[in-house]
Amino acid sequence: MKKKKEQQGTTASSSAPTTTNGGIDTAVDLEPSEKSGLMSPLGSRFRSRTDTKENQVSNSHGVHAHSPSDLPPATKSGSCLPVPSTAAQQRPASEGSSRAPSPEELEAFVNHAKDKLKSHAYLSSLTDLDIKRFLIAHRNNQANALKQLHLTLDWRQSFNFNQILKEDFSDLETTGKLTIDSTDNQQNAIMVWQQHRHTPLPTTTTTSTTTTTSSSTTTTTSSTSTTATTTNNSNNNNKHGKKEEKEAHALALQQSIDRNLRFFVYTIERAKETHRLRSDNKLIVIVDRIGMTPANYDQPLGKAIVNVMPHYPELFESYYVFPKNAMLMVAWKVTRVFLDPVTVARIKLLGEAEVPTVLGDIMPKSELLVRYGGEKVDGGGCGGGGGGAGSDGCVIGTAAAKADLAVEDVDDDDDEFHDADGE
Repeated sequence: MKKKKEQQGTTASSSAPTTTNGGIDTAVDLEPSEKSGLMSPLGSRFRSRTDTKENQVSNSHGVHAHSPSDLPPATKSGSCLPVPSTAAQQRPASEGSSRAPSPEELEAFVNHAKDKLKSHAYLSSLTDLDIKRFLIAHRNNQANALKQLHLTLDWRQSFNFNQILKEDFSDLETTGKLTIDSTDNQQNAIMVWQQHRHTPLPTTTTTSTTTTTSSSTTTTTSSTSTTATTTNNSNNNNKHGKKEEKEAHALALQQSIDRNLRFFVYTIERAKETHRLRSDNKLIVIVDRIGMTPANYDQPLGKAIVNVMPHYPELFESYYVFPKNAMLMVAWKVTRVFLDPVTVARIKLLGEAEVPTVLGDIMPKSELLVRYGGEKVDGGGCGGGGGGAGSDGCVIGTAAAKADLAVEDVDDDDDEFHDADGE
């Protein structure tokens, strides 16, 4: 009987939780979040069945508890990401955690990454600060950070990254559609994308495949059978000509996407070279939709740019998109589902009346464009008209801006949001 009780006691002690907090056992469930999209780029997140209890106990023992400002942004359902348990926070950095790395851990990661990837041809294209940002973005999860770092080096190699500053993008620079030419109150660089100045394909793009149909129609005979044969040949040539025209258009469009994507990367790297973008600062992105029309839409380029952003971890501080309208809100409703909560919290959709106040709070008037209520002059007018030097363009809130923004959205096969429920 005594031996049986001892066995029961041994069994109970072996199954008891090993993590304690102020003398109270806490059973920690280290199952990762079911929404894998919420784990990147934050690194691993873990659930705890007793998170609330741990926080209460921590407060009673003088241990720092999570304040509302420390909690991650709300998810689509309104709930927050699970708060990492004490046990998860104490795990070695090599296994991953959900906290910011210390300076010592950052230095150790740089040395570790350089040792692991020393044979990669593009390792020298990254600075120590660049490497540290991967660990910061992945919340001290060294395995995930190293994996993404390796992917970035492979991307740079396939992208021919080291040659990009030697390329000539003067034709795209003169459009003024993408610039990094201002700073905010914290000396972060301001990237401005003016959508109305962008066209997916130049208007001069043409194809000459339609000429192939003329030769067959000139052949005439008195025979009915010969006429039928000629008609069939003409139809075949028409189909062949349309197919070639479609393929040529698709090729030209892809080439335009590739070049504009390289121009996007070039603009960032050029800003680093000119010290407009300081190595220890970040980018604030302004997406200016004033005066845009359906002809300026370029969703494939937008998706390509989004795919490049993971290769610039911890670089983009926030995004301001304006003016918002019903179409933009529907697009945002669809898009935000695929973004992690940290990115969602950084994206701000502004109404027309909000722009001067919101941007004026983060930037001095001398750095803010006239069209946003500042003093900095920017050439070019609404609708990509290019008003020239000294032109105020479409100043937000004016009748000209409102008139150009009043563009009816016409659903077509290329509008992926036209089937949305519109709620």
